[in-house]
Amino acid sequence: MALPEHPPGTAMTGVDAYWALLGKRPGSYEEYGVLAASREPFTHSSLRQIVIDRAPADQSVVQESGPGAMPWAWFSTINVESTRYVCLTISTWSDALDAINRPIVVSRFYCVRTDDLIAARLSYADFYRAAENTPLSEQLPSGPVPLNPVPARQREPLPDGHAMAAAAGLLERQRVGLLSGPVSLDERIAVLDDVLAFLPAGARAWVSAGGWTDTSTRYPLRLAFAPQVPDTALGINVQGAAPRASGAYGHQLTELVGQYGAAKVRAHLATMTTVRTRDLDDVLAALQDMDQENLLFKAATTGRLTVGMLRRLGAARFRGMADDQRETILASYLELASAEDLRRDRALLVETWRYSLDRNLEDLVRQRVSQRAWTIADLLVVADICAAVGARQAFAGALRSCASERNSSSLREVVMRLASDDGWSEALVPVITQSDQLSVAVLRAALPDGSGVNPRLLAGLEDHPNSSWSRYGRPYLRPENLSEQNLSELHSIDPEAVTDVMRHARKTAEPGWWPRVLGWFLDLVRRCNELVRSWVDLLRHGLEPMEPAERARADFELCRRGEAPGQNLGLAGVAYWDGLVEAARAAHVDGRQRQVLGDTLASALGRDWGAESGRFFAVMDGLWRLSAATGGGEVLTVTLLRSIAGQIRGAPERLDDGRLAEWLPFFALDPELHSQVLMAQLRGVKENAAPANVAVLVATILHRKVVGENDVLEVLRRIWCPPPYGWVEFLAVLNARLAGMGDFKGPQICAKFVHALMRGDFGEDAQQAAIRQLPAYMMQQGYLTVEVFREAFRATQASGRGEDLALFLEDLVKRVKDVMPKGMIGRIFGRGEGSRDHH
Repeated sequence: MALPEHPPGTAMTGVDAYWALLGKRPGSYEEYGVLAASREPFTHSSLRQIVIDRAPADQSVVQESGPGAMPWAWFSTINVESTRYVCLTISTWSDALDAINRPIVVSRFYCVRTDDLIAARLSYADFYRAAENTPLSEQLPSGPVPLNPVPARQREPLPDGHAMAAAAGLLERQRVGLLSGPVSLDERIAVLDDVLAFLPAGARAWVSAGGWTDTSTRYPLRLAFAPQVPDTALGINVQGAAPRASGAYGHQLTELVGQYGAAKVRAHLATMTTVRTRDLDDVLAALQDMDQENLLFKAATTGRLTVGMLRRLGAARFRGMADDQRETILASYLELASAEDLRRDRALLVETWRYSLDRNLEDLVRQRVSQRAWTIADLLVVADICAAVGARQAFAGALRSCASERNSSSLREVVMRLASDDGWSEALVPVITQSDQLSVAVLRAALPDGSGVNPRLLAGLEDHPNSSWSRYGRPYLRPENLSEQNLSELHSIDPEAVTDVMRHARKTAEPGWWPRVLGWFLDLVRRCNELVRSWVDLLRHGLEPMEPAERARADFELCRRGEAPGQNLGLAGVAYWDGLVEAARAAHVDGRQRQVLGDTLASALGRDWGAESGRFFAVMDGLWRLSAATGGGEVLTVTLLRSIAGQIRGAPERLDDGRLAEWLPFFALDPELHSQVLMAQLRGVKENAAPANVAVLVATILHRKVVGENDVLEVLRRIWCPPPYGWVEFLAVLNARLAGMGDFKGPQICAKFVHALMRGDFGEDAQQAAIRQLPAYMMQQGYLTVEVFREAFRATQASGRGEDLALFLEDLVKRVKDVMPKGMIGRIFGRGEGSRDHH
């Protein structure tokens, strides 16, 4: 049966259209372009792109016949700034030819504001007929042209099944190709209207459609007749059997048509002029609005409910539904609602809530918290809604189960925010009493005087004697209840809580009790591998006043972890350094920590810590003992020694102070102090110093040319005088060490020491003892010299290499001749084995 193209009671009105005429001049070689156009809204460049570049198919060079033959007509939607337009282009062959005898295509372009088109209730067919009745020419004024409605003739519409399937396909597949069907262009455009009648009237704001399209082109239309369709599009043979409308929209559309009839559904959708996007929720809502209550309930029972569906129904219509239907819908809603959904729908929920939904809400909160899907702000929003609907126990029940499963800073924050609200006290008590973490969090908020927590909540917690609160909350409010085990357990739950408890204890503990509490805490610090950040400030400044030994224990724990101490080391007394040493002995400090300790002490000492001599030596003594107590020299780091050396340079006379004697080898590593340290070591030689050690020191001084041998003699003759056998050792080691350093003037240098000794420079007693005993001791060296030469001669006789040895021996004989009286040397070498050996 033929139907009118408009629902009964609707009236079409005329609209103004902007326009353009595109083509080319007859007989020209030019490309297609704009021949004439209205002043707005498009530039000529935009018009060429819209009409020519984005045509639904390639323009043929010859006039074709069949479905794809011109004329073409297609509809497109375009935004210009904030205004949206529906545009119609009609392309036809003209009688004119271009320069190479090709027929010229002329395109007429009309565009109407989308708001005007929808308000005028113009269908595509209305728009097309009005445009066909409004010719364009280059002589037209540059303003818009009026489009007046032209009455439509009666026609047989596209079957509802085909139209519904195509409408649903535009939402599900984005593109729909209509296969076969009528040949005339006006009938095809009418079929497009049949399809759009099953979409909200505002769909013309996003649908592009036409009487023909080539789906292989770069810009195929969303809805058009086509020779074929790709796999990604939906193809519908308008002369074949109607396919089933697919997807959520197709399902709802089929259901409503079956219930109310196609005409009523089309009439309803024609009123949905504000739904102008492809958003499925919006389009479904527009369709379902005619029976929202029933569809909403069915969607809830079949698992297809969306939060937007409930929101669009509105509180007034939702309140009018039966109680059991509202409960079913809200239960389904709570399975998928986000925190933002709950916030937006707060008023609706408060107005329509039922107690039986508390369990659903508890499940929702538990699930979202377990998934970590909600932030602290989200949870507080939901808590507010729970309070408004009287479901605090449900919210608390979800928190209770989640708090028992894992430690969550988010949950602690939420509970503590709610703990200050009197209305939440009763609901939160079982949550807190069953959670160690939450009990400690309430404890921290309650310190120092309980004012940070609602009094009703604290009173409720006291009614649970065998709970987490009784173990980890109540005892810490009074320091006399603390024990060493309490602090360790508290640290395992929340290390930051230890800081709060210790600050509270410092202010409130009895004088006789405080040292024990502090001792437990410092023992806990010593056992920890890492320091909690808040403990650093607590150890440095938060536990004052402290005894020197206590201050030292705290500072040792800071320094070995690279944190600055609380004590000014330059002003520290003996008791403090004693405490630091004792702390070092009690701790297990590895090599890395010893280095960190040394560097931290160096930084803490500052720049001028050694200006006052007494304090300088007090610090040096403490550092030396601390190094020994840690069991390794790594404490004396390069940084620390550099700091000490800086103080020595300002007062180098301190190097001669015996209190620094053990430090001198370390100071010798400093290039600027090296020479001064060597001389200080020389001046510090004891009367009974080991000859070999003195020889090594002298050799180093002479080799480095710190001073000459005469200066060394001047120092040594006043402070050192070994026995004759000691001189033998001294001379032998000095000579050997100089030779090892590449200095072969050792014999001459050693001779100076012998001359000084024999002159009496080292005292008359030393002179006499040397005269009596030194030759005999040195003779031992002589015997050894002879044996060395003897073995060397034997080793070189076979190779004939003995010239160097002979020269050495002749030099030795010459020196012996210089010493002995005349005639004695002859008598010695003229008898026995000696004569033959020499020969």
